[in-house]
Amino acid sequence: MEKYLEYLQFSTAIPFGYVMFFIFCVVIIGLGIKNIISSLYHKKFLQFRFVASVFAIFFVSTVITANVMFENRLDLNPFFDESDVIGSWKDDNSIIQFKDDKTVYFSFGERYVNRVKLASGEGTWSKHKDFNIEIIDTTKARSLPLLRMIKIQDEYRIILDDFEDPDMWDHHLGFKKQKSSPDPLQPE
Repeated sequence: MEKYLEYLQFSTAIPFGYVMFFIFCVVIIGLGIKNIISSLYHKKFLQFRFVASVFAIFFVSTVITANVMFENRLDLNPFFDESDVIGSWKDDNSIIQFKDDKTVYFSFGERYVNRVKLASGEGTWSKHKDFNIEIIDTTKARSLPLLRMIKIQDEYRIILDDFEDPDMWDHHLGFKKQKSSPDPLQPE
C-alpha cells in the first residue's frame, strides 16, 4: 500500500505551496459538487459534466486522503540502534548489505547511480548523528552521500539523504530490509 501512497504525494518547496494546493483541492471539490447538484436538478445524470465532476471529486479526495495517510504513517526522525541497520536492504535492483563488523557491500541500480556516482563497491559504515548512516567506500576512499533512516508505520526504511529541505524529498521510500539475510553481495 505504501507504494501507491508514495506516488500520490504532493510536495513543494514553494512558500505557501501547501496552502495553494489545499485551496486548489477545495475549489475543485466545490465546483464538482456544484456541477453534480446542477446535473441532478436538471436530471442529466450521464452527461460529461456530471461524470467529470464525480471523477474529479473522487480523484482529489483520493489524493488528499493519500497525503494525510502517508503523513500520519511517516516518521522522518526515528530513533534506531545500529542493530536495526544490520542486514540486507533492497530497493528494486539496488542492494545494500550492512554487516555487524561495520563492513558494507553495495550495488546501486540506475535510480541511485547518478545520485551516488558509484555503481557498486564495499566499505565501512557508521551511524552518523541521530538519523543518518555514513558509508565510506574503501575502494575509492571517499564518503557516499548520507543515508537516512526513516520509519513508515513500524517498518524502518533507508533513503538517500541528498535533499537539503524535507519538502524537496521525492517521497520514494527507498530501501526495505529483507526478511531473510542471504549474502548476495558478499565476495566468496
